[in-house]
Amino acid sequence: MNRSRPLVVHEGLSQTLLSILPSSQTLLWTISEQAELVQSSLGSKHVLAILPTGSGKSLTFFGAAMQSPDHLYIVISPLIALTNDLKCQLGQTHLAGDLWNAHLDGSQMQIVLVSIDVAVRNDFSVWAESYKYRLK
Repeated sequence: MNRSRPLVVHEGLSQTLLSILPSSQTLLWTISEQAELVQSSLGSKHVLAILPTGSGKSLTFFGAAMQSPDHLYIVISPLIALTNDLKCQLGQTHLAGDLWNAHLDGSQMQIVLVSIDVAVRNDFSVWAESYKYRLK
């Protein structure tokens, strides 16, 4: 990895991410893929990120939801335990979000968390399709 080049992310998104962090933390990009992922969240395309634990994936989708509060972000996690951890992190923000269930009103959500075992089910696909107009 080349550390000689600074990792640059859009200033507006950087400021949004800083507002999420506890005041004792600073925003440091640890790997180039992390900065690239955060920058990608500003676009209008779906983003798939496979990065190591602790590499800033959560900051990316929390920051994206803060940048575009009228959109819906569906976060699919590979593990139920991780999905539950993300729910705890979500509770520390001002974002409207929850774990997915069939009765969830997606029109009021900014982030919906779902584990992969649920995301592959037909009832989730039908639900997500009904909110396609809000997806970013």
